[in-house]
Amino acid sequence: MRRWSGESPRRTYGGEGRGTYGAALTFYDYHPDDVQRAATAIAEGRLDIPAVWRTDTRVGRRVEYWSTFLSRLTMLIYALAS
Repeated sequence: MRRWSGESPRRTYGGEGRGTYGAALTFYDYHPDDVQRAATAIAEGRLDIPAVWRTDTRVGRRVEYWSTFLSRLTMLIYALAS
């Protein structure tokens, strides 16, 4: 297992404050070996991904539908209030 020497397994950037508008997104860079190891574990079924994170399950599709619906409803209410 190869790691970056003396560094954490991931590097973050972004996330600085933007005053009234909240914080910027935080991005992560992962080492290619770590990504390959995770992809292999997922493909071989050794990693259990929660059903709510997956869109090929009934629960995951339901969560995706309602989160999209609520965000669209929020945007509509905000547009009507403006």
